[in-house]
Amino acid sequence: MIRLDQVSYTYANSISPVIKNITLNVEAGEKLVVLGKNGSGKSTLARLMNASLVPDTGNLTVNGLNSRQAENRRIIRQQVSLLGAMPDHGFVSNLVEEDIAFGPENLGLPPSDIRKRVDTALNLVSMEDYATYPPYLLSGGQKQRIALAGMLAMQPAGMIIDESLDMLSRRGRSEMINLLVKISREQATTLVLITQSIEDIWWADRVAVLEQGEIKLLTTPRQLLLQLQLIEEMGLQLPEITRIIQSINQMAGTTIPADITELNTLVEILCPLL
Repeated sequence: MIRLDQVSYTYANSISPVIKNITLNVEAGEKLVVLGKNGSGKSTLARLMNASLVPDTGNLTVNGLNSRQAENRRIIRQQVSLLGAMPDHGFVSNLVEEDIAFGPENLGLPPSDIRKRVDTALNLVSMEDYATYPPYLLSGGQKQRIALAGMLAMQPAGMIIDESLDMLSRRGRSEMINLLVKISREQATTLVLITQSIEDIWWADRVAVLEQGEIKLLTTPRQLLLQLQLIEEMGLQLPEITRIIQSINQMAGTTIPADITELNTLVEILCPLL
């Protein structure tokens, strides 16, 4: 669906490229995490993926549409929606339902279709009871859900979530990720999550590890956890369960695998050893 072929990008006030010769193919319906620390180029890559930015060199295509052609960019942005880290910045109305309707209205849809899209989107994110609330009165997690509903109302083929979960608690992040994965599966929608937290990657089909504008590694979540030295060298924090496993192995001389992601699995391994 989303194809990057030797894509590079340099900001006008920058000397060196922020994105360097990236080649990546994100399949339709795939769930991909782009992982990297601050300054690695993650947000720039996200904006390239939905044609908010155009490559200096190389090509970005979405379903065969090249972002270099100006007439394709609006179509690409309709097909691949981007949700940023600050939902407040995207709100355009004083009522939730009007805010969600804004995108479909710009598509020129008839009122009955717009109403149906708004209601469906609110139901998908379990926020139907807040249709007539002002967005600014909602909690951080509720705002994220409303922003997501606005994205879903556009019925995109792909969703890019750019560090939009950082304001949420661990429980809030987990709930949002579960919701995103559920929607992706039910709607057969491509999902790309941009994050610097390894805690958020377990559900993904693949993980692209970004460092200084380049893809350092493209692998599965479990395979990534077997490369602990690389993770630490990149300045990324190991998941809590991985740090627990490291401590147990050091203290008890055990060889518990580092790619365990579920606490229950770890408990099952530990019980016979006690």
